Amino acid sequence: MSLRAGDGAPSHDVLLDQEHVHAQFASDVAFTTDAAGILVWASAASLRILGWTSDELQGRRLRDLIHPDDASMAAVWRRELIGDDGSGAGGTADPLRLVRADGTDIWCRVSASPVRGADGRLLALAGTIHEVGDLVEARREIADAHGLLRRIIDGQVDPHVLFRAVRDSDGAVTDLLYEDVNTAAAAFEGIARDELEGSTLRSVYRSTEEADADIGDCARVLESGVPFVATDVVTIGYRDEEGRPRVADISIVPVDGDRVSYSWRDVTERHAFQQRLAESEERFRLLAENMSDVVVLVQDGVVTWISPSVTRVTGHSALWVIGRDPLSLLHPDDVAAAQQAWIDLPTGAVPRQRFRARSADGSYHWVDAEASVVPGSEGRSVVLALRTVDAEVAALSALQIQARHDELTGLVNRHEVFEHISRSLSGETRSGTRLAMVFCDLDGFKAVNDDHGHAVGDELLRQLAARLQATVRSGDIVARIGGDEFLIVLNGVQDLDNAIALADKLRQQVAMPVAIPGGVISVGASVGVTLAERGESVDAIVARADDAMYLAKRRGKDAVVAIPGPEVTPGR
Repeated sequence: MSLRAGDGAPSHDVLLDQEHVHAQFASDVAFTTDAAGILVWASAASLRILGWTSDELQGRRLRDLIHPDDASMAAVWRRELIGDDGSGAGGTADPLRLVRADGTDIWCRVSASPVRGADGRLLALAGTIHEVGDLVEARREIADAHGLLRRIIDGQVDPHVLFRAVRDSDGAVTDLLYEDVNTAAAAFEGIARDELEGSTLRSVYRSTEEADADIGDCARVLESGVPFVATDVVTIGYRDEEGRPRVADISIVPVDGDRVSYSWRDVTERHAFQQRLAESEERFRLLAENMSDVVVLVQDGVVTWISPSVTRVTGHSALWVIGRDPLSLLHPDDVAAAQQAWIDLPTGAVPRQRFRARSADGSYHWVDAEASVVPGSEGRSVVLALRTVDAEVAALSALQIQARHDELTGLVNRHEVFEHISRSLSGETRSGTRLAMVFCDLDGFKAVNDDHGHAVGDELLRQLAARLQATVRSGDIVARIGGDEFLIVLNGVQDLDNAIALADKLRQQVAMPVAIPGGVISVGASVGVTLAERGESVDAIVARADDAMYLAKRRGKDAVVAIPGPEVTPGR
């Protein structure tokens, strides 16, 4: 909420009118600022909420009351409030922290409207400050609870359902309602997730007998509060591709209220395998109990048996693997960790390990490995259960990249660039060089969206992002931090003049026409430049660059304006 000087100050009559308006907000802090964001009036509630009297607040900048960590968000809201062209209609900021007189902070929601003269010039801002600490805490608790539940559900490979009991007038459980399901459960039922949620168990189950059994089990769990676990449950209405009844391990756990967590694991193949091996040798019974994607028996450091699935997973034949040291099949960078795990194995303290296993074609697959010592073998015989997790590793890598980059332009996002700035400020810099911040806001971008549509606006942002990236030096960072706002970090500049020259090159690149279907379009850029001072917060540096950018807009746009160092207000 960085409030800057306007072209005029509100008249005495305007301020009186605003004070009259504020009188109806007795429980909130009502305030009025001049066009520069200096408080000229505040209601009596300021003492109760902020710890400042009305007289103490007069003459202070409203933005000085904002917690430093919320300064960037407030600056964005302020620009939306007033508008780049001065035509903003006001609005309400997301909850932010204000610093009280005693140095503590308090969560508040700030609403404000611009007061304009007959000629449309900004004269003042009038608004209210409402304490929302309880709301912020409630939102945080709800988000934490929801996030936990979401992780529990979506983090499971096995199907999982959150059921809510449906009761009759006597309170008896007659059905179960699907409140939440994970992807695996929707796939098992063959019903889209959004269709399954809200349906009843009886409308989904393919067997009335099984529906009655599951409803009864869930009802007993609700009544007793004791979890229910069943293994090798043979179904009637669900069959595999060969027509055999599916077999599942079931777990029912009471949750809050009238809900139960219902999860199951499809063990049809395991059940059939166990039946076929019931009369086999003890070694094969043991392997069946530990079956995963690939099962390996290692004795005295070499493979003595491996499941045929090794061919499907790695391309190696079982005969080729038998007799080899399993460590020889790992990526060289993973051998040391595997050796340590092997040493720790007899203690039983080895968790699941993730390694890269070599395939017959020379490529590597990520595998999760679980190991257990064969009872009575004195550590010389070990069973390994291996599961390929290439898709999981790739998805995790993609999520990590997505979390650091802007989806539209491919540039790094706000969080990543702020982390980079923080690291740069705390690290060593080349002697005689500085870190510069360039805040670039497009001029006329709203008109592009209005005249040509958002698809063209998005394409314009992509092309301009590519230009900026191609213009900066190898050690510089270009980030998109808002709709049409870019933040460029210039590493190793000589001085402010050097930073201004580099920033002007970026401005010129933005001003070059951009080809679109049917013609070309052009926009300008208002650019703010500042040098980072060691010991400053990242938010303070970015806010200063933002202030410089805003000055560029006020001076006619399509220009570069620099602020050399932190603003210091005498007497503050």
